Amino acid sequence: MLVHYALVLAVSVLSAVRGRILFRTGRHICVQEKQVAVPIPSRQTYWRPFYKKHVRRCSGDRLCTDYRLTYGMAVKTVYHMQLRTKYVHTCCPGWGQSSPRDKTCMTPLCGSGCENGGSCTNPSVCACPPGFTGTRCENDIDECASTNKCQQECVNNVGSYECVCQTGFTQADDGVTCEFCLTCFPEFAFMQESIEVLQQRVQHLEKEKNSMKDNMTILSNDYERAMSYVDELKQNKEIYFTKPVPRTSRRSTTPPPTPPPTLPSTPPTISALDSEQNEQPELSYVHEMLASLSEQISMLEEQMVVCTCKDYN
Repeated sequence: MLVHYALVLAVSVLSAVRGRILFRTGRHICVQEKQVAVPIPSRQTYWRPFYKKHVRRCSGDRLCTDYRLTYGMAVKTVYHMQLRTKYVHTCCPGWGQSSPRDKTCMTPLCGSGCENGGSCTNPSVCACPPGFTGTRCENDIDECASTNKCQQECVNNVGSYECVCQTGFTQADDGVTCEFCLTCFPEFAFMQESIEVLQQRVQHLEKEKNSMKDNMTILSNDYERAMSYVDELKQNKEIYFTKPVPRTSRRSTTPPPTPPPTLPSTPPTISALDSEQNEQPELSYVHEMLASLSEQISMLEEQMVVCTCKDYN
């Protein structure tokens, strides 16, 4: 390490002397030895072929020119690759550049990355958000297993926890404490439903009660009318049987006809009384009386017709 720092210091001094500062110390910059292949030029001779002009005498005392292949000495430059050790400036392990143009290495690097929203603060060190732990923030912390603020029950979630209340309690605005809630019990809801059903039944019974009152009023009026009609029939019967019958001739032995008893203008019909017999037990007796009276009236009318015919004869 001391050798590396010495080399960094030496390079910095040399760079300052040359008028250019590439890197500064203390910015996570390290000097590394690097083997590089450097081309080394060298001159080399060789035999190079070329064509040389040659003049000869041809037939007819003429001069002919041709070319002949020959070799001559030549020199060429040859490059040989030679490995040399070179000192280069790179970021120290665990550090990197924020951009290719950055001259410093101030960005920490975490090889596997940080999970669950963690941030890399140092080489291979992640700063985890609340609720997570581990070198890469990959582990969830169970807050319910440790100290928490819940008053009743705790439910662990990913990265946090949630407080819940038991049956019969409701959660307060702070999300931690629980308040008593009577309407939250299932028995209370069942009781409310039962009360509503009972209220509906009571309303139904009230309607039936009012309807029965109306029916009783109608039956009472009908009963009074029937009784008044019976009284009139009794009075007419007494008048008819107690009045003396004058004799108009010796031959007639039967009393003179008597006008029929006056009947009410609108007497109740027997069919109406029959329909009301099931609704009021007292009307059965009235019905029987009316039936017997009707029969007696019919018999009287027949006798009156017979008597009238004898008087005329």
